[in-house]
Amino acid sequence: MSDCRSFRVSQYRVQKHLSPGVPRTTAEDLKFADFDIFDDPTAPYSTFNFQYDNFHFDRLAKLAEFNTLLNIDLIKEVIIKKITHIKKNPHVAPIQLADVERLHLSNSLKAEQLKEYLAEINRSRVQEQEQEQELEFG
Repeated sequence: MSDCRSFRVSQYRVQKHLSPGVPRTTAEDLKFADFDIFDDPTAPYSTFNFQYDNFHFDRLAKLAEFNTLLNIDLIKEVIIKKITHIKKNPHVAPIQLADVERLHLSNSLKAEQLKEYLAEINRSRVQEQEQEQELEFG
């Protein structure tokens, strides 16, 4: 499935709204949302910083919640498309049989079980394709 759409972070909207369509009204709410996440690499929200105090963490959590709510329809649409795709293609292996060796699994029994599982998926896929061809060409 090649649907790789994404949504952008709407920081400027969260500065003016508590949630989509609900404006911030108090000075405390406006001050809480007044921060930048992209401009300064030395700022607490830099993409190079992974440790946050409670205040900065709460700000980022609220920003993530806001963006999720703002894009909830798109998120649901992509999830539904993926579920539909999986239901239509149930015998798609998560990895290829040839890739098992590159995993460097420490447990050889698990590696063999994985190979058997992938081989079964491949056999099922081939059988389904043969059945579809028989139905098409009689």
